[in-house]
Amino acid sequence: MSTGVSAAGFGIGDTVEVYNTGTQGLVVRGPNACDGQIGGKFDGDRGVVLAGPVYCNSYNRWKIRWSDSLEGWSAEDWLRKVSITPSTKFSIGNRVKVNANGVNVRGDTPELAVLGSVNYGDQGTVIAGPFYGVPKGSSGFYYFWKIDYDTKTDGWTAENYLDKDSCTNECSSGQTRCNENYQQTCGNYDADSCTEWPSSTSGTGNDNCNDCSCSCGGYNTAEAAANGNCNDGEDDDCDGYTDGADSGCAGAQYIDGIDVSGWQHQAGDINWSQVYNEGYRFAFVKATQRDSYTNPYFKSDMDSGRNARLLVGAYHFGCPSYNPNQYCYGTSAEVEAQYFLDVAGNYLIQGYLRPVLDIDQPICDDFYNTGNCLGLRNWIDKWMDIIKTKNVTPILYTGPYCIRDCLGSSFAKKYDLWIARYGSSPCPFSSCDWDWAFWQYSETGTVPGINGYVDLDKFNGDMARLNTFLISGSNQPPNIPTSLSQRRSDNITVIPEGGTTPESTVVFKGTVNDPDGDNVRLEIELRQIGEAFTGTPTTETISGF
Repeated sequence: MSTGVSAAGFGIGDTVEVYNTGTQGLVVRGPNACDGQIGGKFDGDRGVVLAGPVYCNSYNRWKIRWSDSLEGWSAEDWLRKVSITPSTKFSIGNRVKVNANGVNVRGDTPELAVLGSVNYGDQGTVIAGPFYGVPKGSSGFYYFWKIDYDTKTDGWTAENYLDKDSCTNECSSGQTRCNENYQQTCGNYDADSCTEWPSSTSGTGNDNCNDCSCSCGGYNTAEAAANGNCNDGEDDDCDGYTDGADSGCAGAQYIDGIDVSGWQHQAGDINWSQVYNEGYRFAFVKATQRDSYTNPYFKSDMDSGRNARLLVGAYHFGCPSYNPNQYCYGTSAEVEAQYFLDVAGNYLIQGYLRPVLDIDQPICDDFYNTGNCLGLRNWIDKWMDIIKTKNVTPILYTGPYCIRDCLGSSFAKKYDLWIARYGSSPCPFSSCDWDWAFWQYSETGTVPGINGYVDLDKFNGDMARLNTFLISGSNQPPNIPTSLSQRRSDNITVIPEGGTTPESTVVFKGTVNDPDGDNVRLEIELRQIGEAFTGTPTTETISGF
């Protein structure tokens, strides 16, 4: 029992965990230290110290924000400090840039209340950190760094959404670049991050500064007015890709597509014919989330999209972790896979795009921040394996940071990848050793035929390659026939039960149909050998035909 003088030695901002509570767990009280129970925690649960200690009812109590965002007071007797290895991703003075839109900027630690937000491309300088904690109003531990933003409110930002912003002298490797005045230049320039152009010089090099086109077709997206020579074996726009895979050459070998969910119906139905006429050739449609949500527009969008000649496929939003902000509650892979099959199974057949498992970055962060990336990999494999029993191999949707921080390249490369990354390329790093099939490059696209924003995607190849991502006939087992029909001209010889027929030949004609509307015409001829045919009743149904 506590004496009223804290012996725990906790500090504000420390990470603590529950221990030695057995099956009873640890009471969480609130909003004040002596108030009633508002929740409970069990051995291994972790949180960050916000305040304390307060002596109440014979115990020293500390205010903790737990990893699931619950805040309350708990007795120190069943808490212990956890040693956290500091992040080494950045150093004080590093220049950084934001790699996503709508990233929160937060106030002082450990409270980390939201002050504002920053967007993709915003830049700043690291002035403090790292701090390991749970942000207010959210769940999961993150490493935070305090950033002096160039044009936005200064504050703490989770490192998952920051990259080092370093420029290199491209001319040192014998290359030149075009500036916004169609002139070639040497100096510090990184297509993905640097905002200032050095003084221009004339000259020749890999770039033709007059036409903004790539030699392999399309146009250069990363440079203001430039020509990336896609066939020279160089990374002409600093995005980590070369030659045919160089995403700086938009339109060179990509097919445009979209992905939709119920959000795209908030202001009316989708005009799929108009979407097709605008040049979009494929679409993924959200079918399910966790083990209980079905997109009410799933079937109509799949059918209407296909009728408009787009290639369509279904995706499932995976919920392997408890994350209320994502409407996820930690469901098993087996349960979620079966739920997806129950809803989307009729679309896992020939002619549809292979299905997709969506693992969003916040879900990945949950596993990364709790040190359980193996658990995430196992969950994904289990879900995939269950879907594979239907003779289709799913695609994995995730982001480059999830691959780097938690999944690992060797794991990710087991699957065809649909990469979510809003920017000039799917790879935000100097290089990526994985390839991508689909790339979601915007969440704020506008497409005629759709009211409001829609996700925009590209397929890494031409239509011939895209067609290889369709479920083939060989992947789909035959359906069991369910009905039999006959034509008026299908004369039948009736043999009375127990009777005979003098006919030496009996011909049976009919059409067998399956649930998909496929049918086959049958004509069976029975020839008499030695004895007359005898009418015998049968109990067989057409499903056993």
